[in-house]
Amino acid sequence: SEETTVEQLQMAYRMGKFRPVKTRCWEKYLIEFGCKFKSKDGTSHDKWTCPGCIRPITFRSGDKEIPPLHIN
Repeated sequence: SEETTVEQLQMAYRMGKFRPVKTRCWEKYLIEFGCKFKSKDGTSHDKWTCPGCIRPITFRSGDKEIPPLHIN
C-alpha cells in the first residue's frame, strides 16, 4: 500500500529490501526522525536538517521515488 509506516521502512532496510522508497514516505520518515525542512534554494532539491547530522539531507522532492543508493 502507499501508506508506509516508519517501522516498515526501517524493517525493510534491515531485511535487505534494496528497493526505491516513495518520496512521501521518505518525508514522513524524516519528520518522525526529528528532521526539519530547511530550504529549497530555487532548485529542485529539498534540504532537511536532522539532529546529530553534520550535513543536510538533500533529495529531489519532485521525483516519485528515491533510488536506494541515494538513501545509503
